[in-house]
Amino acid sequence: MNSSTIISVDKQVLGFCLDVEFFAKVKNKIDREMFDRELKDIYDTIVYSHTKYGKNLTVSELSGIFNDRNPAMPDSARNRIQEVIGDLEVSVNDNDELHLDLVNNLWLRDRARQIGEKALEIFTGRMKSLVN
Repeated sequence: MNSSTIISVDKQVLGFCLDVEFFAKVKNKIDREMFDRELKDIYDTIVYSHTKYGKNLTVSELSGIFNDRNPAMPDSARNRIQEVIGDLEVSVNDNDELHLDLVNNLWLRDRARQIGEKALEIFTGRMKSLVN
C-alpha cells in the first residue's frame, strides 16, 4: 500500500474485522448493507471465514478465500476487489476503543442514510405513510 493512500473508514473497519476477536465484538452492529459495491463481497468472505474457521485472517488468506469462493467472477471485477483487499490494513488490537468508536460511527452514518432514504420515499410518495 502506498503510504500516501487514505483508507476510508469502511475499509478500515473491514481491516479490523480480520481479527476474529474484534469481529465477534462488532458482528451484531455491522452488516453487509453498510458497505458499498465490492466491499459487500469482501465482508461476506470475512463472515464466511470467521464462521467456518474461527481464526484471524491475513490479507493473503482473505484474498485466497475470496478467489476460491468466487471462481466465475470476471477477471476485471476480481482484479478490482483484489486491489481493495490489498489496501486493507491488519491492525493489532492495541487500540480497541478507537476501533470500536470507528465501527460505531460507521453504524451511525449508515442509520442516518437509511432514515434519509425512508424519509425521501415517504415524501415522494414511493412508500405508503405509516399513518393512514
